[in-house]
Amino acid sequence: VHDNESTNLVVTLPSAAREGDGTLFNAGTVRISGTLTTDLTVSLLSSDTTELTVPPTLTIFAGQTFGTFSPTVIDDAEVDGPQTVTVTASAFGFGNGATNMIVNDNESPPIPFNPSPAHLATNVIQTTGLAWSSGAATGEIITNDVYFGTNPAPGPAEFQGTTLGTTWTLPNLLPLTTYYWQIVARKTGVVPGPVWQFTTRGPDHFVWNPIGSQSLL
Repeated sequence: VHDNESTNLVVTLPSAAREGDGTLFNAGTVRISGTLTTDLTVSLLSSDTTELTVPPTLTIFAGQTFGTFSPTVIDDAEVDGPQTVTVTASAFGFGNGATNMIVNDNESPPIPFNPSPAHLATNVIQTTGLAWSSGAATGEIITNDVYFGTNPAPGPAEFQGTTLGTTWTLPNLLPLTTYYWQIVARKTGVVPGPVWQFTTRGPDHFVWNPIGSQSLL
């Protein structure tokens, strides 16, 4: 009789955290697909202990399918932007599990996200404006440089201006045109956002009815 439970460990963490968050109580989990009759000791390893540390081990107790651990976000003075850290779990008789977590630098702003119009949107009205989310903490001041145009790689020629907000007004756009835009967030450090794009809708069409001729009396 063959056991159909996997022997791979599964690691979960929050997708992102920020310097200054400190210890994230029980935010990490290691799972197995079935229960054991004895406790299982799992070793943990962080790929970058200057950004994120984890306890050396955790225990999945007999009869349980998971154990939790508390990662700690390290707050350093380096201006290095978002860093991706891999946490790996290993245990005797099991395949390693790993997951990634982004540690955002608190000297640098978070990566701009949640664009409007949405990335790759089509049929966008020609009177649209731009909007995005900054992820700024309460009271945090972030300066946003706006780049917009038809160049797939926005550069100095596409620079529109700077705002402390998260919206930007555009002039009326051309129909059936693909536009590209990018937000570069600035604090002590500088974090360019992704290049987003959208395509405007076609021109409106009108139906003209013939007007009968009128004779003048």
